[in-house]
Amino acid sequence: MKTTNTGNLRILLFSAELGSLFLAIIGFILPLFLFGAKTLGQSSLSAVLNDHANHAAFLNSILLAGTVATTSTALAFIFLWIFWRYRWQPLLRRGLELSLKLPYLLPPFFLAMGWIGLAAPEVGYLNRLLLSLGLAPWNYLYGIGSTFAVLVMWTTALSMIQLQSFFSQYPGELEDAAILCGASPLVAFLRITVPTARNSLLSTFLLSAMSTLAAFGVPALLSGPDRSYVLTTKIFQNIKSVANYGNAAWLCTVLLGLTLFLVLLNTKLRTPARALVRGKATRPTLLRPNFLARIAFVLATLFALFSCVLPLGAIAVQSLLRDRSDLASWTF
Repeated sequence: MKTTNTGNLRILLFSAELGSLFLAIIGFILPLFLFGAKTLGQSSLSAVLNDHANHAAFLNSILLAGTVATTSTALAFIFLWIFWRYRWQPLLRRGLELSLKLPYLLPPFFLAMGWIGLAAPEVGYLNRLLLSLGLAPWNYLYGIGSTFAVLVMWTTALSMIQLQSFFSQYPGELEDAAILCGASPLVAFLRITVPTARNSLLSTFLLSAMSTLAAFGVPALLSGPDRSYVLTTKIFQNIKSVANYGNAAWLCTVLLGLTLFLVLLNTKLRTPARALVRGKATRPTLLRPNFLARIAFVLATLFALFSCVLPLGAIAVQSLLRDRSDLASWTF
């Protein structure tokens, strides 16, 4: 009876693997092959490689992916660590942590729409406030810099969700022992916690980089008006504006190659999880916040204000106005 159940289980597993392979071929590999066979020949590879606009889009994508992934992973790890290491008022800590993670529940372009409502040249709500105070408006919304800022806001929420499992399993006694031996909390963080979290940080970095490479809505809304393109928006421009399907196909191939490279890199660099010896306690002894911890908490609060409260508040206000340019035209 036991042998029969084992055989049935193997048959089910083999059928599931075969079905997954069939779906991958029909739903992804075959359409991609047909698309490439039809369109790649419409533009020569040399013409694509010699196009300076393609060079700029490629470099912008690589630059954004690297800087956004590095910044968001670092911010998420630091924010989670100060919540985990220091003693804060529970309601305040939970509210701030929720505000930092909330943007992940919405598409990234929601944040871009919110910041367009806030900082659009001359008509954004914040620019109107600056004008009413007799100050010069901030007319630098559109460009790669703003795209970077908004993507960091959203990707930090993604990184916090990815990294929270590390702190839920990480034994706080390791840092406690270092502090008892005379190390400062910062030294214990840099010398013990960061090296121990190497695998989690690497996976989060690569996931954030892939998410940034695939981003379309935020670059289209914030970099498009400035004519600063990344690979995704350049592909759209080639298809929509100039109907250059061959160039678009080659850029799609480059983007797919970058994504596969990051996936293989993650597989290659990931090392087996190290077993950590720990006692009964799983959380560290909470410390009274020092000066640096308070500064980090204030920065986390400001980050939540700019990444969650202000842009989502602007969208909520716009949804209640008959005329989005007139703050007196409420629908009620």
